[in-house]
Amino acid sequence: MKKLNQETVANAVMNLVAVSVGVMVSDGLVAVIPDNEKQIGKLGIAGAGLAGVAMLPTKNTKGKILSGLALGASVKQAYNLVTDALKQGKTKDPEAGVAGKFIQGSIGLACANDGVWQGGQNSQSHLASPVMFPNNDVMVIEQEHQNINRDLSYMA
Repeated sequence: MKKLNQETVANAVMNLVAVSVGVMVSDGLVAVIPDNEKQIGKLGIAGAGLAGVAMLPTKNTKGKILSGLALGASVKQAYNLVTDALKQGKTKDPEAGVAGKFIQGSIGLACANDGVWQGGQNSQSHLASPVMFPNNDVMVIEQEHQNINRDLSYMA
């Protein structure tokens, strides 16, 4: 086991950031793949990332960063492929026991929005930013406040 010191912590942070960026970039790549080719795209990214992890030298900082990026991309898309396959035909069971909730959470069915991006068409989230819902009528809210002020004007 390595000693915990500034160098080992810095390397661990660098690896964490590289893997995290690899996860994000791989999801960005999947987002631009046509819907009918997403599964093969995920498989290609996972395979290419795995090949990168196996082949990239990790003796220097550049190699470690590239390997972390490849690992993040590979793990994320492999995870997406597995959970996509396991979720097919399944829905969240609100009556599930502890084991059922654990399984649902493991395959991505534990979230209230069931994996739907908050800005998506099917989103029911009440926490989403108003910017994502341009049809909000802010004027109605302002008019209600004006009506309250008018109704209370006799108190002033």
